[in-house]
Amino acid sequence: MSAAELSEHAGYLGDLIKLAAYEQAFNSVLRAGSSVVLDLGSGTGILGLLAAKCGADRVFAVDSGAIIGPAAEVAAASNVADRIVHIRGRSTELQLPEPANVAVCDQIGGFVYDAGILAYFADARARLLATDATLIPARFRMFLAPAECRRVREQIDLWSASPAGFDFAAFSELAANTEYRVDADEVRLLANGVQVADIAADHIAAITGTGDATFHSTGRCDGLVGFFEADMGGGATLTNHPTVAARMRRWCNFYPMSTGLQVEAGYTAVVKVDVRPALRAVTWTTTVTDASQSLLVSERHSTLMGTFLAHDDLGRAGGRPITVSPTGTAVATALQLADGNRSTGDVLATVKAGLTEGSWSSALEETLRDQLERFTSPVSDSSDRPF
Repeated sequence: MSAAELSEHAGYLGDLIKLAAYEQAFNSVLRAGSSVVLDLGSGTGILGLLAAKCGADRVFAVDSGAIIGPAAEVAAASNVADRIVHIRGRSTELQLPEPANVAVCDQIGGFVYDAGILAYFADARARLLATDATLIPARFRMFLAPAECRRVREQIDLWSASPAGFDFAAFSELAANTEYRVDADEVRLLANGVQVADIAADHIAAITGTGDATFHSTGRCDGLVGFFEADMGGGATLTNHPTVAARMRRWCNFYPMSTGLQVEAGYTAVVKVDVRPALRAVTWTTTVTDASQSLLVSERHSTLMGTFLAHDDLGRAGGRPITVSPTGTAVATALQLADGNRSTGDVLATVKAGLTEGSWSSALEETLRDQLERFTSPVSDSSDRPF
Protein backbone atom coordinates (compact mmCIF):
# COMPACT_ATOMS: atom_id res chain seq x y z
CA MET A 1 0.00 0.00 0.00
CA SER A 2 1.38 3.40 -0.96
CA ALA A 3 1.68 6.43 1.29
CA ALA A 4 -0.94 8.16 -0.87
CA GLU A 5 -3.43 5.34 -0.32
CA LEU A 6 -2.79 5.32 3.43
CA SER A 7 -3.30 9.09 3.54
CA GLU A 8 -6.53 8.76 1.56
CA HIS A 9 -8.01 6.25 3.99
CA ALA A 10 -6.75 8.18 6.99
CA GLY A 11 -8.71 11.12 5.64
CA TYR A 12 -11.86 8.99 5.47
CA LEU A 13 -11.39 7.90 9.08
CA GLY A 14 -10.78 11.47 10.16
CA ASP A 15 -13.97 12.78 8.56
CA LEU A 16 -16.04 12.81 11.74
CA ILE A 17 -18.94 14.68 10.12
CA LYS A 18 -19.32 11.94 7.52
CA LEU A 19 -18.97 9.09 10.01
CA ALA A 20 -21.56 10.63 12.33
CA ALA A 21 -24.07 10.86 9.46
CA TYR A 22 -23.56 7.20 8.52
CA GLU A 23 -23.89 6.13 12.14
CA GLN A 24 -27.12 8.13 12.52
CA ALA A 25 -28.48 6.45 9.40
CA PHE A 26 -27.52 2.99 10.67
CA ASN A 27 -29.25 3.61 13.99
CA SER A 28 -32.45 4.53 12.14
CA VAL A 29 -32.67 1.41 9.94
CA LEU A 30 -30.79 -1.48 11.55
CA ARG A 31 -32.73 -3.93 13.70
CA ALA A 32 -30.99 -6.72 15.59
CA GLY A 33 -32.05 -10.11 14.30
CA SER A 34 -33.00 -8.94 10.83
CA SER A 35 -30.21 -6.76 9.41
CA VAL A 36 -27.82 -7.97 6.70
CA VAL A 37 -25.58 -5.19 5.40
CA LEU A 38 -23.62 -4.99 2.15
CA ASP A 39 -20.65 -2.60 2.38
CA LEU A 40 -19.55 -1.69 -1.16
CA GLY A 41 -15.92 -0.61 -1.56
CA SER A 42 -15.35 -1.29 2.13
CA GLY A 43 -11.73 -0.09 2.35
CA THR A 44 -10.58 -0.09 5.97
CA GLY A 45 -13.98 -1.50 6.91
CA ILE A 46 -15.05 1.52 8.95
CA LEU A 47 -18.64 1.59 7.70
CA GLY A 48 -19.07 -2.13 8.32
CA LEU A 49 -17.69 -1.66 11.82
CA LEU A 50 -20.20 1.13 12.46
CA ALA A 51 -22.99 -1.09 11.12
CA ALA A 52 -21.97 -3.88 13.50
CA LYS A 53 -21.87 -1.38 16.36
CA CYS A 54 -25.41 -0.26 15.50
CA GLY A 55 -26.85 -3.78 15.51
CA ALA A 56 -26.17 -5.42 12.14
CA ASP A 57 -26.36 -9.21 12.37
CA ARG A 58 -24.09 -9.71 9.38
CA VAL A 59 -21.96 -7.46 7.19
CA PHE A 60 -20.58 -8.44 3.79
CA ALA A 61 -17.55 -6.15 3.35
CA VAL A 62 -16.59 -6.13 -0.34
CA ASP A 63 -13.44 -4.57 -1.76
CA SER A 64 -11.28 -5.49 -4.75
CA GLY A 65 -8.03 -4.37 -3.12
CA ALA A 66 -5.54 -6.02 -0.77
CA ILE A 67 -6.72 -3.60 1.92
CA ILE A 68 -9.27 -6.28 2.72
CA GLY A 69 -6.49 -8.13 4.63
CA PRO A 70 -5.72 -5.56 7.34
CA ALA A 71 -9.41 -4.65 7.42
CA ALA A 72 -10.19 -8.21 8.52
CA GLU A 73 -7.56 -7.90 11.26
CA VAL A 74 -9.26 -4.72 12.50
CA ALA A 75 -12.61 -6.55 12.66
CA ALA A 76 -11.01 -9.34 14.71
CA ALA A 77 -9.36 -6.85 17.06
CA SER A 78 -12.74 -5.14 17.47
CA ASN A 79 -14.43 -8.45 18.41
CA VAL A 80 -16.85 -8.37 15.47
CA ALA A 81 -15.11 -10.85 13.15
CA ASP A 82 -18.00 -13.28 13.68
CA ARG A 83 -20.39 -10.76 12.10
CA ILE A 84 -18.29 -9.29 9.28
CA VAL A 85 -17.50 -11.40 6.21
CA HIS A 86 -14.70 -9.92 4.11
CA ILE A 87 -14.90 -10.65 0.38
CA ARG A 88 -12.16 -9.61 -2.02
CA GLY A 89 -13.54 -8.88 -5.46
CA ARG A 90 -15.68 -6.51 -7.48
CA SER A 91 -19.27 -6.35 -6.31
CA THR A 92 -20.42 -6.40 -9.95
CA GLU A 93 -18.80 -9.81 -10.44
CA LEU A 94 -19.87 -11.75 -7.35
CA GLN A 95 -22.86 -13.28 -5.62
CA LEU A 96 -23.68 -13.17 -1.90
CA PRO A 97 -24.65 -16.17 0.22
CA GLU A 98 -27.88 -14.32 1.02
CA PRO A 99 -29.52 -11.07 -0.07
CA ALA A 100 -28.71 -7.99 2.00
CA ASN A 101 -31.48 -5.70 3.19
CA VAL A 102 -29.20 -2.67 3.67
CA ALA A 103 -26.48 -1.48 1.29
CA VAL A 104 -23.96 1.19 2.22
CA CYS A 105 -21.35 2.91 0.08
CA ASP A 106 -18.96 5.84 0.36
CA GLN A 107 -17.99 5.93 -3.32
CA ILE A 108 -19.56 9.38 -3.73
CA GLY A 109 -17.94 11.70 -6.26
CA GLY A 110 -17.79 15.46 -6.12
CA PHE A 111 -20.85 15.60 -8.40
CA VAL A 112 -22.15 12.24 -7.10
CA TYR A 113 -21.76 10.03 -10.17
CA ASP A 114 -18.01 10.22 -10.73
CA ALA A 115 -16.80 7.80 -8.02
CA GLY A 116 -19.23 5.08 -9.08
CA ILE A 117 -21.87 4.94 -6.34
CA LEU A 118 -24.86 5.10 -8.70
CA ALA A 119 -23.62 2.19 -10.81
CA TYR A 120 -22.63 0.08 -7.80
CA PHE A 121 -25.98 0.59 -6.09
CA ALA A 122 -27.91 -0.07 -9.31
CA ASP A 123 -26.10 -3.37 -9.82
CA ALA A 124 -26.52 -4.36 -6.18
CA ARG A 125 -30.23 -3.52 -6.31
CA ALA A 126 -30.66 -5.78 -9.33
CA ARG A 127 -28.71 -8.80 -8.04
CA LEU A 128 -27.57 -8.65 -4.43
CA LEU A 129 -30.31 -7.02 -2.36
CA ALA A 130 -33.71 -7.91 -0.99
CA THR A 131 -36.62 -6.29 -2.83
CA ASP A 132 -37.24 -3.65 -0.16
CA ALA A 133 -33.59 -3.06 0.74
CA THR A 134 -32.51 0.33 2.10
CA LEU A 135 -29.67 2.30 0.52
CA ILE A 136 -27.36 4.52 2.58
CA PRO A 137 -27.22 7.22 1.20
CA ALA A 138 -30.78 7.04 -0.10
CA ARG A 139 -30.98 10.08 -2.39
CA PHE A 140 -28.90 12.94 -3.79
CA ARG A 141 -29.68 16.53 -4.66
CA MET A 142 -27.19 17.88 -7.20
CA PHE A 143 -26.28 21.55 -7.58
CA LEU A 144 -24.32 23.80 -9.94
CA ALA A 145 -23.17 27.32 -9.12
CA PRO A 146 -21.22 29.92 -11.15
CA ALA A 147 -17.85 30.39 -9.50
CA GLU A 148 -14.30 31.64 -9.70
CA CYS A 149 -11.49 29.11 -9.67
CA ARG A 150 -8.01 30.51 -10.19
CA ARG A 151 -6.22 27.17 -10.49
CA VAL A 152 -8.51 25.81 -13.21
CA ARG A 153 -8.48 29.14 -15.07
CA GLU A 154 -4.68 29.19 -15.09
CA GLN A 155 -4.53 25.60 -16.35
CA ILE A 156 -6.89 26.37 -19.24
CA ASP A 157 -5.30 29.71 -20.15
CA LEU A 158 -1.84 28.15 -20.22
CA TRP A 159 -2.51 26.34 -23.50
CA SER A 160 -3.27 29.54 -25.40
CA ALA A 161 -0.31 31.46 -23.93
CA SER A 162 2.33 29.86 -26.20
CA PRO A 163 4.38 28.25 -23.41
CA ALA A 164 8.10 28.10 -24.25
CA GLY A 165 7.22 29.97 -27.46
CA PHE A 166 5.25 27.11 -29.04
CA ASP A 167 1.63 27.00 -30.20
CA PHE A 168 -0.28 24.60 -27.92
CA ALA A 169 -3.73 25.78 -29.02
CA ALA A 170 -4.68 22.19 -29.93
CA PHE A 171 -4.95 21.51 -26.20
CA SER A 172 -7.21 24.48 -25.43
CA GLU A 173 -10.43 22.74 -26.45
CA LEU A 174 -9.45 19.64 -24.50
CA ALA A 175 -8.81 21.72 -21.39
CA ALA A 176 -12.13 23.56 -21.63
CA ASN A 177 -14.01 20.26 -21.98
CA THR A 178 -12.46 18.61 -18.94
CA GLU A 179 -14.04 17.91 -15.55
CA TYR A 180 -11.72 19.10 -12.74
CA ARG A 181 -11.60 18.10 -9.09
CA VAL A 182 -11.29 21.11 -6.79
CA ASP A 183 -11.19 21.66 -3.06
CA ALA A 184 -13.75 23.91 -1.40
CA ASP A 185 -11.17 26.60 -0.62
CA GLU A 186 -10.19 26.82 -4.31
CA VAL A 187 -13.54 28.22 -5.45
CA ARG A 188 -15.53 31.37 -4.75
CA LEU A 189 -19.24 31.11 -5.44
CA LEU A 190 -20.61 34.10 -7.36
CA ALA A 191 -24.25 32.93 -7.08
CA ASN A 192 -26.26 30.47 -5.05
CA GLY A 193 -26.31 26.89 -6.23
CA VAL A 194 -29.00 25.80 -8.68
CA GLN A 195 -30.55 22.41 -7.98
CA VAL A 196 -30.34 20.50 -11.26
CA ALA A 197 -31.35 17.03 -10.04
CA ASP A 198 -32.91 15.06 -7.20
CA ILE A 199 -32.23 11.36 -7.74
CA ALA A 200 -32.34 8.03 -5.94
CA ALA A 201 -28.93 6.64 -5.01
CA ASP A 202 -29.29 3.80 -7.55
CA HIS A 203 -30.22 6.09 -10.45
CA ILE A 204 -28.15 4.95 -13.43
CA ALA A 205 -30.17 6.58 -16.23
CA ALA A 206 -29.40 10.02 -17.70
CA ILE A 207 -29.45 12.94 -15.26
CA THR A 208 -30.58 16.20 -16.80
CA GLY A 209 -31.49 19.54 -15.31
CA THR A 210 -31.48 23.29 -15.77
CA GLY A 211 -32.01 26.43 -13.73
CA ASP A 212 -31.31 30.14 -13.35
CA ALA A 213 -28.74 31.67 -11.00
CA THR A 214 -28.56 35.38 -10.19
CA PHE A 215 -25.06 36.62 -9.46
CA HIS A 216 -24.76 38.08 -5.98
CA SER A 217 -21.09 39.09 -6.31
CA THR A 218 -18.83 40.83 -8.78
CA GLY A 219 -15.96 38.71 -10.06
CA ARG A 220 -14.65 36.52 -12.84
CA CYS A 221 -16.90 33.59 -13.74
CA ASP A 222 -14.58 30.73 -14.68
CA GLY A 223 -17.31 28.08 -14.90
CA LEU A 224 -19.64 26.02 -12.76
CA VAL A 225 -18.86 24.18 -9.54
CA GLY A 226 -20.83 21.00 -8.93
CA PHE A 227 -21.68 19.69 -5.46
CA PHE A 228 -24.36 17.63 -3.70
CA GLU A 229 -26.48 17.07 -0.63
CA ALA A 230 -27.07 13.43 0.35
CA ASP A 231 -30.12 12.17 2.21
CA MET A 232 -28.62 9.50 4.45
CA GLY A 233 -31.88 8.43 6.11
CA GLY A 234 -32.95 8.91 9.72
CA GLY A 235 -32.84 12.68 9.28
CA ALA A 236 -29.09 12.73 8.55
CA THR A 237 -27.64 14.60 5.58
CA LEU A 238 -24.18 15.06 4.08
CA THR A 239 -22.92 17.76 1.75
CA ASN A 240 -19.71 18.95 0.12
CA HIS A 241 -21.14 22.45 -0.43
CA PRO A 242 -18.09 24.76 -0.61
CA THR A 243 -19.51 27.37 1.78
CA VAL A 244 -21.01 25.04 4.40
CA ALA A 245 -18.75 24.78 7.44
CA ALA A 246 -20.12 21.37 8.49
CA ARG A 247 -19.30 19.70 5.18
CA MET A 248 -17.78 16.30 4.57
CA ARG A 249 -14.25 16.01 3.22
CA ARG A 250 -15.02 15.46 -0.42
CA TRP A 251 -13.87 17.33 -3.52
CA CYS A 252 -16.22 19.33 -5.75
CA ASN A 253 -16.28 19.10 -9.54
CA PHE A 254 -15.55 22.11 -11.72
CA TYR A 255 -16.96 22.53 -15.23
CA PRO A 256 -15.14 25.41 -16.94
CA MET A 257 -15.91 28.07 -19.48
CA SER A 258 -13.43 28.67 -22.31
CA THR A 259 -12.41 32.05 -20.91
CA GLY A 260 -13.10 33.88 -17.67
CA LEU A 261 -16.03 36.30 -17.91
CA GLN A 262 -16.19 39.41 -15.76
CA VAL A 263 -19.65 39.60 -14.13
CA GLU A 264 -21.48 41.88 -11.74
CA ALA A 265 -24.17 41.40 -9.13
CA GLY A 266 -27.55 41.22 -10.85
CA TYR A 267 -26.31 39.33 -13.91
CA THR A 268 -28.00 35.99 -14.64
CA ALA A 269 -26.63 32.59 -15.60
CA VAL A 270 -28.77 29.83 -17.09
CA VAL A 271 -27.08 26.49 -16.45
CA LYS A 272 -27.90 23.16 -18.04
CA VAL A 273 -26.36 19.76 -17.44
CA ASP A 274 -26.62 16.27 -18.89
CA VAL A 275 -24.86 13.50 -16.95
CA ARG A 276 -24.60 9.95 -18.33
CA PRO A 277 -23.37 7.86 -15.38
CA ALA A 278 -22.92 4.67 -17.41
CA LEU A 279 -20.75 6.52 -19.94
CA ARG A 280 -19.06 8.67 -17.28
CA ALA A 281 -19.80 11.69 -19.48
CA VAL A 282 -21.02 15.19 -18.58
CA THR A 283 -22.26 17.94 -20.91
CA TRP A 284 -22.82 21.44 -19.53
CA THR A 285 -24.11 24.70 -20.97
CA THR A 286 -23.56 28.14 -19.46
CA THR A 287 -25.46 31.19 -20.74
CA VAL A 288 -24.85 34.57 -19.09
CA THR A 289 -26.85 37.77 -19.56
CA ASP A 290 -26.29 41.17 -17.97
CA ALA A 291 -28.77 43.15 -15.89
CA SER A 292 -30.54 44.35 -19.07
CA GLN A 293 -30.85 40.73 -20.30
CA SER A 294 -28.30 41.29 -23.09
CA LEU A 295 -26.48 38.08 -23.96
CA LEU A 296 -22.82 38.07 -22.89
CA VAL A 297 -21.86 34.47 -23.60
CA SER A 298 -23.36 31.05 -24.25
CA GLU A 299 -21.08 28.02 -24.22
CA ARG A 300 -21.62 24.28 -24.39
CA HIS A 301 -18.92 21.83 -23.31
CA SER A 302 -18.70 18.07 -22.85
CA THR A 303 -16.18 15.69 -21.36
CA LEU A 304 -16.67 13.65 -24.54
CA MET A 305 -14.69 16.43 -26.26
CA GLY A 306 -11.97 16.43 -23.61
CA THR A 307 -10.49 13.00 -24.33
CA PHE A 308 -7.05 12.47 -25.83
CA LEU A 309 -7.42 10.59 -29.12
CA ALA A 310 -4.72 10.14 -31.74
CA HIS A 311 -5.56 9.19 -35.33
CA ASP A 312 -3.86 5.82 -35.02
CA ASP A 313 -5.57 4.77 -31.77
CA LEU A 314 -8.12 2.58 -33.54
CA GLY A 315 -5.40 1.01 -35.67
CA ARG A 316 -3.34 0.08 -32.63
CA ALA A 317 -6.37 -1.45 -30.97
CA GLY A 318 -6.99 -3.51 -34.11
CA GLY A 319 -4.22 -5.92 -33.18
CA ARG A 320 -6.38 -7.53 -30.48
CA PRO A 321 -9.36 -9.77 -31.12
CA ILE A 322 -12.56 -7.84 -30.47
CA THR A 323 -15.87 -9.38 -29.51
CA VAL A 324 -19.22 -7.66 -29.27
CA SER A 325 -20.86 -7.61 -25.87
CA PRO A 326 -24.56 -8.50 -25.48
CA THR A 327 -25.28 -4.81 -25.01
CA GLY A 328 -23.37 -3.97 -28.19
CA THR A 329 -25.35 -6.57 -30.11
CA ALA A 330 -28.62 -5.11 -28.80
CA VAL A 331 -27.55 -1.57 -29.80
CA ALA A 332 -26.54 -2.72 -33.30
CA THR A 333 -29.88 -4.50 -33.72
CA ALA A 334 -31.81 -1.44 -32.57
CA LEU A 335 -30.02 0.85 -35.02
CA GLN A 336 -30.64 -1.59 -37.88
CA LEU A 337 -34.35 -1.58 -37.04
CA ALA A 338 -34.50 2.23 -37.26
CA ASP A 339 -35.69 2.14 -40.87
CA GLY A 340 -38.18 5.00 -40.84
CA ASN A 341 -41.19 2.72 -40.39
CA ARG A 342 -40.85 1.69 -36.75
CA SER A 343 -41.39 3.80 -33.64
CA THR A 344 -39.06 3.76 -30.64
CA GLY A 345 -41.49 1.46 -28.85
CA ASP A 346 -41.58 -0.94 -31.81
CA VAL A 347 -37.78 -1.06 -31.95
CA LEU A 348 -37.40 -1.69 -28.22
CA ALA A 349 -40.10 -4.38 -28.23
CA THR A 350 -38.45 -6.20 -31.14
CA VAL A 351 -35.00 -6.12 -29.49
CA LYS A 352 -36.46 -7.30 -26.18
CA ALA A 353 -38.25 -10.21 -27.86
CA GLY A 354 -34.99 -11.40 -29.37
CA LEU A 355 -33.07 -11.49 -26.08
CA THR A 356 -32.71 -14.47 -23.80
CA GLU A 357 -34.88 -14.46 -20.68
CA GLY A 358 -33.52 -12.20 -17.97
CA SER A 359 -31.27 -10.18 -20.31
CA TRP A 360 -33.56 -7.14 -20.51
CA SER A 361 -33.11 -4.41 -17.89
CA SER A 362 -34.02 -0.79 -17.36
CA ALA A 363 -30.34 0.13 -17.81
CA LEU A 364 -30.25 -1.62 -21.21
CA GLU A 365 -33.47 0.12 -22.25
CA GLU A 366 -31.98 3.49 -21.30
CA THR A 367 -28.83 2.70 -23.30
CA LEU A 368 -30.88 1.78 -26.37
CA ARG A 369 -33.01 4.93 -26.13
CA ASP A 370 -29.88 7.04 -25.79
CA GLN A 371 -28.25 5.48 -28.87
CA LEU A 372 -31.43 5.86 -30.92
CA GLU A 373 -31.62 9.54 -29.99
CA ARG A 374 -27.95 10.11 -30.79
CA PHE A 375 -27.62 8.29 -34.10
CA THR A 376 -31.04 8.48 -35.77
CA SER A 377 -33.41 11.22 -36.88
CA PRO A 378 -37.14 11.36 -36.13
CA VAL A 379 -39.40 11.52 -39.19
CA SER A 380 -42.28 13.16 -37.34
CA ASP A 381 -43.08 14.85 -34.04
CA SER A 382 -44.84 11.79 -32.59
CA SER A 383 -44.23 11.39 -28.86
CA ASP A 384 -43.09 7.84 -29.55
CA ARG A 385 -40.37 9.18 -31.87
CA PRO A 386 -40.69 7.01 -35.03
CA PHE A 387 -37.38 6.52 -36.86
